[in-house]
Parts: sequence; structure tokens; C-alpha cells
Amino acid sequence: MSRHTIQSYRDGLVLFLQFAATDCGRAIESLEVADITADRVGRFLAFLETARQNSITTRNARLAALHTFARFLVAGNPDHMAALQQVLGIPFKRGARAAPIEYLEKAEIEVLLAGIDRSTLSGQRDYAMFSLMLIPARGFRKYSTCEYAMSGSRHPSRSALPANATRCAFVPSGRGRRSC
Repeated sequence: MSRHTIQSYRDGLVLFLQFAATDCGRAIESLEVADITADRVGRFLAFLETARQNSITTRNARLAALHTFARFLVAGNPDHMAALQQVLGIPFKRGARAAPIEYLEKAEIEVLLAGIDRSTLSGQRDYAMFSLMLIPARGFRKYSTCEYAMSGSRHPSRSALPANATRCAFVPSGRGRRSC
């Protein structure tokens, strides 16, 4: 296991033991294996989400630590197997995922392209790359996009030559032909 996983499990167990001690009304050192129940773990997970404002990812990381701890306890305390199996049966929570951005509006594309500094070679490269990536949204054909992207190029060793109606070729001096 990585060092970060071990630290996360440690932190999760410390939080759970503190919660369990408060929940039972006893000191941490007087807790017993029988005090680790599925109901208490469920209340602990709810406590993480509400009182501590933890995300679902953090909640699931704490639950993974408790699952590992329960597996460890089962090996040494088979008489508590039924209660610990209930802890192991607590499922991970699935959270709402952020919806991916599937497209950019025309105004967003224009802002993106306007922010590229075309006075440098890397800026010209970036501008050409983004222009080519965003062809469908801009309404250009590939050939006209190549012309558009390379029209401001001040690099003397590079030029865009039309290969056919739908392609263009970038011909660096002294090298083989590259097509897009």
C-alpha cells in the first residue's frame, strides 16, 4: 500500500474510534470489538457527510478503511464474524458526477482563440491546433481552416500547401511532407 493510503486509513480509523467512543459514552481504550456494528458505522458515515461536510469520495475512503479493519478483526475474532460481515456489507455510495462539457458555444471558441498569443511560434502552433480541433463548431471546411490557421504564420521554413479539397499539407523545409 502507498504511504498516502496508510495515512488515510489511519485518519479514518482515528475518526471512527473517536466517534464510536462518543456514541457509546466510553473512552476509546475501553471500546470492544462488539462496539463495531453496522448501525454505528452507518451513523459514522452520516456524521461524516453532515457534520464534517465530507464529500462522497472522502466518505468512501473512510468506509474502505473500516472494511479493511473489519476484515482484520474477523481473522482474530471469529465469534464476532456475523456483526463484522454486516459492516463489510455496507456499500460504497455512488455520487453524482459532474456532467462533461460536450461542446463549446461559438462565443466560447472565439474567446479561447483570442486568448492565444500568436506573436510566438508556440502561440502560432497552439492557434493552429485549436483551430483544427474546433472545425465543426466554427463551420470551416478542413482546407479553409488550414489556410485560416496558417495565414498569419511568420515562420519562413513552414508553409501550408493544399493537398486536395479536404486536406492540407504542412511542409517543413528539409523534412518529409506531413498531412492533416
